[in-house]
Amino acid sequence: MARRELGKLKMATRKIGALQEAKEKLEEKGGRTHLASPTRKKFTASKSPKHKRYRNYRNSLQDMQSKLNETNALLVKERECSACQGARECKEGYH
Repeated sequence: MARRELGKLKMATRKIGALQEAKEKLEEKGGRTHLASPTRKKFTASKSPKHKRYRNYRNSLQDMQSKLNETNALLVKERECSACQGARECKEGYH
């Protein structure tokens, strides 16, 4: 059961990496656009489809980061449990 959970956590970590790359690309694009026309960008930013997609990506990234934090906490608990001397010392696989 722990191996399946670890596999799921690794997949989530990969997704987070992909989302972070997408975020960096969007920020880079946004920075270039901002340098070209700062007033126009401010006026149209909230209405543009790119801004909405960026906002969605940012929200997804934040969700994935919170899941990653939870995952890391679970991994720490799992490692502590694996350090136990016997399986009976751990309740449901965790301290």
